[in-house]
Formats: sequence, structure tokens, C-alpha cells
Amino acid sequence: MKRLPSFLFVALCLAALMTTGGCAANSRTGTGPNRTQGLTLDMFVRDGGAMWLYDVRDDGSISYAGGQDAAQRRFSWTGTMSDEEIAELRSLVNRFNWTTRQRSRETGDGIRRYTINVRQTGGGGGRFEVRGDREDVVAVNALLHRICLRRLDAELDALPQPGLRPR
Repeated sequence: MKRLPSFLFVALCLAALMTTGGCAANSRTGTGPNRTQGLTLDMFVRDGGAMWLYDVRDDGSISYAGGQDAAQRRFSWTGTMSDEEIAELRSLVNRFNWTTRQRSRETGDGIRRYTINVRQTGGGGGRFEVRGDREDVVAVNALLHRICLRRLDAELDALPQPGLRPR
């Protein structure tokens, strides 16, 4: 009879540990601080046969996938955005009212297709698609592209430096 109360105590402790761990993070946030003030964004871009995907999480991390990996959401690189880059992204999202835009399909000039999912803590955001280039999608794409070029830093640093070679 004495085993039952100790078994219940252990079972309750394990249940408590399992339930508290589940609240620490969700699939979009990770475990870090909320550096983007609740902003999450992913942008899928198709340009003819080329595809790429950016995924910004509220902990300030950004992930990149290219080619077929983008279509399957298999990220090949994840990095951390600086505070200045986060501020620039928030400024662009606010300037173009992306968190208040309703689900829509819009057109611009060119053949690129953008699919954007943006969320803001407190209920703002949604999904919209843009065919062609417009100022808003071009500006955000350029910023995310510039940030994700850091994935090439290790390879670029390994290349020989320019200059005269000793004989």
C-alpha cells in the first residue's frame, strides 16, 4: 500500500515537468528572447525556375533555403539578425502596412512571384501573394537577401586573398 502514494508522487512530478517544458517555445519562436517584438515573417520567391525561402522568427533568427529545398522548407542555413537589421525589417513591414494587409493576390511588374506570411503578436498579419516586382516586396527581399549572404562567409574567407604572391 505504501508504494502507491510514492508512485503517484513520482507520476505527478513527471507530469508537471512535461507540461512546463511544452510552454517554453513554439515552432515559430525558438527559445530565445523576443527580439523582433513579436514579428515573424516568411517569404517564398519564385523567379522562373529559381526558388528561395526566407524565414524570420521572433527570436531574431533567420533561415534560408534555395532551389528544391525552398519548395520543401528544408533550410540549409540559419543565422542571427543584428538589432539594426531587425529594426530595418520592422520599419519596412510597418511602412508597407504588411501586418494590416488582408489575404490578397496583387500584381506588379516582372515575372517573380512572392508569397508572404507575416504575423505580429496581438493578431496582426496574414498571407498575401504578389506577382511581379513592387517596391515593398523588392525592398524586403533585398534586405533578407543581404542578411542571408552571410551563409557564404566561411567559403569566401577560405579563398586566397588578393595581392602579390611570394615566389
